[in-house]
Amino acid sequence: MIPVFRMEEHSEAYAIWHIAVEEGLIPASGNVLVHVDHHDDLECGPYDHDFTQPFPNVAQAMEFLRDGLGIADFIAPAFWEGIFDKMVNFKSIFPSNKPPQVKAVALRGTQELILRDYIPLTDSGNENVKAVDYLQLSLNPLPPIDVPVVLDIDIDYFCWDNTLSTGTPARLEITEEAYRAFRTDPRHPCRILAKRIVYAFEKDGRYYMQIRDPAPNPRETRDERIRQRVDKFMAWLKETELQPAVIDICRSRISGYCPSNKWEMVEGLVLEGLREIYPLQLRDDMLENYRA
Repeated sequence: MIPVFRMEEHSEAYAIWHIAVEEGLIPASGNVLVHVDHHDDLECGPYDHDFTQPFPNVAQAMEFLRDGLGIADFIAPAFWEGIFDKMVNFKSIFPSNKPPQVKAVALRGTQELILRDYIPLTDSGNENVKAVDYLQLSLNPLPPIDVPVVLDIDIDYFCWDNTLSTGTPARLEITEEAYRAFRTDPRHPCRILAKRIVYAFEKDGRYYMQIRDPAPNPRETRDERIRQRVDKFMAWLKETELQPAVIDICRSRISGYCPSNKWEMVEGLVLEGLREIYPLQLRDDMLENYRA
């Protein structure tokens, strides 16, 4: 049986991978990440963590997830830790032929990771650089894989036309004093960002700061189109004879990357398709046990 972990937002995959190592489902290093997502999630930068100190247990990895990771910068730390040294990025629903690459995850100082192209002349033998084989693929033949695979699926891949318009507002309640300071000071630190991404407002006598929502996208993927996308991917998966050691599935419904009125249907179709190929065992309980 292949264990399947479901999550709400994609950064939770970081904890799932640590749990999979802890439970002996995959080795601690040398695995392949097959990442199925409308976004590559390869952002990185400064983190609130000393990467020269490995996590001694899953609990600390989950603490780092809670306090230090976003939904697009969680893969680079797993590269640095060595959980994955190969990535197949299944990003587009359309066939795409791109040559294999070698990426480098470089540590600058103790808390900043940088993802860039690997430079053999300077990176070979450098203990602050780790190489990652990288392949962007879509509906093309998959090269043979002879090491454990984590199949990492964000269902927004199948339903990505509606971007963030149904997500929960990123809002924080603040004091009246903080609200007045933001509203009256033209050089307030939250006003002099590269873009005006935050604003403050009053509602019913309470005060809030909120990240500016993107312009609503009126497009909505038709159900039939979603089914076609799922069917095409499952046909590819069956044809490649990929045998994952672990599967994780992200809903992206709170962020809105998968519309809130579509996620249950999309998740159901994905699970149905996977069950036709693999014997599955839902392991949501394992993730909850570690959270507890």
